[in-house]
Parts: sequence; structure tokens; C-alpha cells
Amino acid sequence: MTPHRPAPSPSTRPVRVPGWATHGTRPGTGPGWGTRATRPGTGPGWAPTSRRLAWAAALLAAAGVAACDSPVDATPDALEIRYEGRAERGLSLVLQARDPAGEPLAPGTVAWRVDPADAGTWRGDTLRLARAGTIEVVAEHAGRTGARSIDVAVPPTILFDMTVDGNTDLYRAALDGGELERLTTHAAADADPTVAGDVVVFVSERDGNDEAYALPLAGGAATRLTATAAAERHPALSPDGGRLAFVRGWGLTRVYVAAPDASGAVRPDPAHGHDGTLEVAPAWSPDGRTLAFVSTAAGGPDLYAWSGGTATLLEAGAAGDFEPAWSPDGRHVAFASNRTGDVELYLLDPGAGTVRRLTEREGSDGHPAWLPDGRIVYVAYSGSTPELRWLDPADPAATHRVPLPGPAANPIALPAAESGRAAANPTAPPDA
Repeated sequence: MTPHRPAPSPSTRPVRVPGWATHGTRPGTGPGWGTRATRPGTGPGWAPTSRRLAWAAALLAAAGVAACDSPVDATPDALEIRYEGRAERGLSLVLQARDPAGEPLAPGTVAWRVDPADAGTWRGDTLRLARAGTIEVVAEHAGRTGARSIDVAVPPTILFDMTVDGNTDLYRAALDGGELERLTTHAAADADPTVAGDVVVFVSERDGNDEAYALPLAGGAATRLTATAAAERHPALSPDGGRLAFVRGWGLTRVYVAAPDASGAVRPDPAHGHDGTLEVAPAWSPDGRTLAFVSTAAGGPDLYAWSGGTATLLEAGAAGDFEPAWSPDGRHVAFASNRTGDVELYLLDPGAGTVRRLTEREGSDGHPAWLPDGRIVYVAYSGSTPELRWLDPADPAATHRVPLPGPAANPIALPAAESGRAAANPTAPPDA
């Protein structure tokens, strides 16, 4: 694969070692980003200051977001209703009514209602959707009426770790915060989940140092997968569940690939890097053929890809690039980078060799994870407090908060089939 920018040679590029890359220092305790934190609210840092990594944005439009312009009511004297926005529980639609001649009616002159009445709340011509399923929106103006049915979708489901009452556990919830379910209850910290099919692999210190454990997505007892003197972190199940990648070691960690039960672990490219190389953040492509990861083989943290044989450079910036995540179609990689100073999200198109910035704000944005429909859920820091947000790469300026009862981090999307299970409860949570 042709790199976007050739990496400087180690002789001309100073080695930048993350603050946590020392023996006995846990990831998640240094300033900034650079690896998935094992405890929400703390973040390891490739950057030596509080500025953290930026991520690249995907050039994909999420399904279901559109200006719905086609007339619905064919009655000659009826009002025509159009809307803009994504028809999904927890989001808002901007409604517009038009007279029989097709002329838009001025905002504030139309009386709106929705059936059933608890399907949403109104603010002028904007309807915040409170439940999934088919609803009917009715407009009235000057003795004329119009109506249209709208199918409201259930939001995708995400898996993440969250700290509540001082304890960090795994949770699942819909993207609007609904259907919140706690998956682990151990007194030790459980964090950094990955999922394939009905299996969740995560990191826990319940038996001492960080080790990998497996848990049924439906709930149940956790099974310990690793038992080594070193720490295992950053687990990543391949989409088919057939392989497990993870990071092993203290300080200068390395990426390993193993069976799904963590047996038979080997380095994917044993010749990659040198004695001082640090490898973190493995991420599988949707087809499971390519593993992206972060490596300091060329001096600083860059993105590499391994598809068997020799790992090749995927992307290298002037500063640091971190936390790669493949888009559902495999055409783009979202990542975090501090190449412009602050830590933001970016979108890489490996085929075209282009990078696009997704987020621009004061504060750090990191840990991107793609939803099946092409949106990205990520961690946004306000000071030292993390929260989950999501954006559509087609309109990255519009970001949305995931309302949750505690600081949350390390989000990952459930597969589309599993995510659909959230439709069992069609009611959104109250505004947080």
C-alpha cells in the first residue's frame, strides 16, 4: 500500500516515547492520548502536553439523513409536509408545511401535532423524536390540514466502559442513551471492550495485572483468556471472531495475533521495528484480512498495516497518529492525531492518499469507532472528563452527545444484527 507521506528515517526523526511507556506505568495515566485508556477519565499521551490527537473524517454519508422532499398527501387542498433530518429516536426533525401551490408556509404559522402524542416533543417546527416506530405528523394552517407517516428508527447499539460510583464496568446502550445495560459488576476495573458475534473480550485487573477476559454479550460469567506476567491490553477481535489481536508487555509493548481464546499468540511481523519500537492499538479491517496498528518503528507514532508478511506504512504525520479504525466498507480509516496541535479526529482514504479533518474544537477527541451505518462514535474530553459523542462524516461539524450517567470511554459498535436487539424498548431516555 502506498503511504500518504514517506516517514522520516529514524536518524532524522527524534524518538517520541509516550509518557506511559515506562516499566510499571499503566496506560491511561499520562497526559493526552496514544492508547485506549483502561480507566475512563484518564488518557495516556503520545503528546508531551495536554493537547491530544486529531482524527480524520470519513467522506461517507450516513444512511437515513435526507431532506425528504416528495409530497405525501395527494388531496388537492391538503398541505404538503416535508422534513429534514435523520428519522431516528433521540434526534430531531425540522418540519415544513407547504400550501397546495407548493409554497412554503412561514415558520410559526403552522399548528403541528404528532400521533401518538408521546412520540415526540415540539419546539416550533422542530420535533424531537422520543420513540421508534411509525408516527404520523399533522399540520394545520388556515383551515387546511396535511399529514404524513414517518418511520422512526431505533438508534444503533454501542458497547463501552463507564465509571459509576467509582467503579469501571462494561455497559451497552443505544446511541441516544436508551436501553442502558450493565454487563460486568466486578469490583476491579473492566474496560476496553471488543466484540464479534455474541462474544465480548475486554481487559480487567481482577486477577492482578491487566489480562484479557471473554464474556457472552447476553451476560454471564467471564472467562480468563490470558495469564502471563506481562500485561495484555487493547484487544481487537476480527469481525468474524476468528482471531484476536492485542498488545502485550510493559513499557515498549508489541502487537500479537492469536486464536479467539488468546492461544497461540505470535507477532504478526516479527521483523518489524527495532528494540525500542512501541506498538499499540490494533484494529482489523471489515474483511479481517488487514490489521492496522500504531508503531514508532520510524521514530514517532505512525499508522501501519499488516496483511501477512511485512507491515507497511499506512499514514505518517509530522506529529503523531493514533487509534486507527476502519470504516464498514474498508475504504477509509478514522484516526486521532495531534498534527495541528490539538488532538482531533481525521479521516484517511488510503487509496487516494488523502486525509480530511473531522473535528475542530478546544479539547481532545479520540478513540473513534464506526457504526454500521457509517457514523462515528468517539470520546470527547472536556478537561479531564470523557464523554461519548457521535458525528456523521458527511456533516462532521454537527456533533451529538450520548447521554450517560457517568464518564464513558472506549466505545465500539455492536454488529448490525446485535444492535437491532435494542428495538425491544422503543422509548428514549429523558433529556440528560
